[in-house]
Amino acid sequence: MGQNLSSSSPGANIPSPSSNSSSNAGSNHQNEIVKISGKRLKNEKEVNRLREELLSTKRHLYERDQQLLKLHREIHKLKQHLPRGSLSPPFSAPIKKCGVSGESLVPTSLSIVKIEKDFRSRQLIKEALLDNTFLQNSIDTHQLRLIIDAMYEKEFSKGTLLCEQGTFGSHLYVIAYGHCQIITDDEPVNTVGPGKAFGELAILYNCARTATVKALTKVRVWVLDRRMFHAIMVQTGKDRRLQYKTFLKR
Repeated sequence: MGQNLSSSSPGANIPSPSSNSSSNAGSNHQNEIVKISGKRLKNEKEVNRLREELLSTKRHLYERDQQLLKLHREIHKLKQHLPRGSLSPPFSAPIKKCGVSGESLVPTSLSIVKIEKDFRSRQLIKEALLDNTFLQNSIDTHQLRLIIDAMYEKEFSKGTLLCEQGTFGSHLYVIAYGHCQIITDDEPVNTVGPGKAFGELAILYNCARTATVKALTKVRVWVLDRRMFHAIMVQTGKDRRLQYKTFLKR
């Protein structure tokens, strides 16, 4: 019987030098691809880490800005109870960096309005205002009631900017429905919903907006403008002085 000599001939299964070279080149190419992919993945992780760190820093700065404004407001309140000229120069000098100052109250002819609301809406506004650090220390019970009475309802579509960082506003808002995003330096730092008040610095002080507020959904808000707030403060001030005079005449 004949045998297939070609299949058993010496060296039949030994790869040629050219095939070894091609195999090594392919292996090296794959190794390079793996190395490049590894470096790219490492770079992407580093970029994501730096982004998270940047966002965390901006959130921290936003919180510090709020604390700073609160401290300046407390200083302003304390100065009102001290005799003129009693502060030493370092403290009596105006703080230019913050740009916050109480708005002087002058007589106004604007009448205080009362807009009817159901109990649920009044309670939502009340809780939102009392939950706000700046407002809860600036208004008394009578002023709070008048502010709730005067607030009117307004709707904004999704994507609308209710406040814009760096601009000077004139309205206080309380969210009744929907959600808004708080943005500082083009980075989102918080999301707020129903029962949250914002924009209070616009009616309390001559201060630029410290953040941008963007409607994430269709939102319905209760609004108070600075002129009406001013009228309420003037009127309640007159009422208080009248009460003092009546008391002293007794």
